[in-house]
Amino acid sequence: MENGSNLVPKHQPKERIYTLCQMELALIVGTSQSYHKGLKLLNRLLHRDSDSKIRFRTYRDFCERMGKKCEDYIEQETHTVMLTHHFDPESGKATEWIASELKANAKPCGDDTAIHNAIEKINGTRPLADEQIKASEWKIEDSKQTCYISLDDIGVKHQKERRKEDSEKNGVYVWNTVADIETCKDSYTLTGVGMKKTVVHVLAYLLQNNLIADKTLVFFTDGAKNIFANISEVFSFHPYTIILDWYHLKKRCQEYLSMSVKGREKRNAVLQKLLRILWVGNVDEAIAYLQNLDESTLRPINRIDDLCQYIEKHREHIPPYALRAELGLRNSSNRVEKANDLCVAQRQKHNGMSWSTSGSSALAQISALILNNQLLSWLNIVA
Repeated sequence: MENGSNLVPKHQPKERIYTLCQMELALIVGTSQSYHKGLKLLNRLLHRDSDSKIRFRTYRDFCERMGKKCEDYIEQETHTVMLTHHFDPESGKATEWIASELKANAKPCGDDTAIHNAIEKINGTRPLADEQIKASEWKIEDSKQTCYISLDDIGVKHQKERRKEDSEKNGVYVWNTVADIETCKDSYTLTGVGMKKTVVHVLAYLLQNNLIADKTLVFFTDGAKNIFANISEVFSFHPYTIILDWYHLKKRCQEYLSMSVKGREKRNAVLQKLLRILWVGNVDEAIAYLQNLDESTLRPINRIDDLCQYIEKHREHIPPYALRAELGLRNSSNRVEKANDLCVAQRQKHNGMSWSTSGSSALAQISALILNNQLLSWLNIVA
């Protein structure tokens, strides 16, 4: 049969031969529930019993091996794409001439008239000056010409190779980085072990799909230093904007104020006022408001100065959220939070579970393929 190689994948000596559909089923089951539960279901579906049934170790090794193949394939494709577009595959840095060309083609901002009208509408409902949007230096993007990228790390319990009796667990985690890439037409999820590696994979994806030269780049983060550092290093050749996710900003304000203000009612009143100021991007006014709080409302030991430093540190990443919301633009990295859940948390974060780096990464890679609706097409390439 001409296409027989696609129906009977390459296999090891003494290894059972599976069709592509069986392999697809095995990987879907393996990434949706524990190997033990998945194996029972798989053997049932394939009518395997007694000596013909698939064994636990065989099944686990198969899933991890396929995940490793996926990881190697992405690395190879990234290397090829980066070299083709004159980028260093390791550092992600562009040659000087290609960087200048890509910078020159960056897209401008959105419609000034729409932005002006939105500001007037918002300010018309806010009588207090510190809660109004001022003439902002923020450049509001045109969503149709923008690529939105959300990045985040997610940790699962690390599995020790050996542990002596009565020894304590050291709490080490295996960290997977997940990236969500969204345009007005499509979205895509990437995952990998290590923020730097994943950011380089994101760049390769953007280059391969022509999402650099004529697009505005907007990154959403939770404020982690390593995310800022890697974005700055890899994307220094191209204009970009980093936005601090509104949920994480709000959460951090709640945490600091809970440790600083006496009583729940007073704390909630201060929080509500602070968030109204930050919602329109007024960093100076927010810091001034915190610094002028009545000392009688504060605990003897409080974190107000720390909160002011946090807001100041992220000044460049706090936009007028109200304006973005009015224009129908994103303020949140919730897409990558959901991708974290689908690619890692739902399968790997359960009581009693612990993972090796290779095992965790393998399942995350397969889960990302399923999320992107690419599992079967990928199996046709590598199986």
